[in-house]
Amino acid sequence: MDELACFVPGMLALGASGYGPEKAEQIMNLARELAWTCYNFYQSTPTKLAGENYYFRGGQDMVVGTSWNILRPETIESLMYLWRLTGNKTYQDWGWDIFQAFEKNSRVESGYVGLRDVNTGTKDDMMQSFFLAETLKYLYLLFSPPSFISFDE
Repeated sequence: MDELACFVPGMLALGASGYGPEKAEQIMNLARELAWTCYNFYQSTPTKLAGENYYFRGGQDMVVGTSWNILRPETIESLMYLWRLTGNKTYQDWGWDIFQAFEKNSRVESGYVGLRDVNTGTKDDMMQSFFLAETLKYLYLLFSPPSFISFDE
């Protein structure tokens, strides 16, 4: 599973309200479970930053496939939507954990950089534009009051 797919929990959570209560709850449960998986992509490495993709082999723990991290926004985006839709502060806690890992492992004097390897913490020399445009935006919204930006407007 690619970390890029971690936008799906947020997408499911946003769409769940379009169904009846029973189906909506099934969709929200799936969104929560997928968000937990995406959060654990981060928690499973020594740097607490997710690799690009993971393999799941029956009966075993997930394993990092491609071990770089380029500061992607997808997991943070889903955490922000899930927090806004459920009010569950767990999603803020998870987002804070990820932010702290960015601060510890990716922060440099001139900004932030990705990691060539999430297991060793070896840095690359580039900050992707989407880190500012999306990752930090979703982190900001994750810790802003829900009234700051309405989902209905």
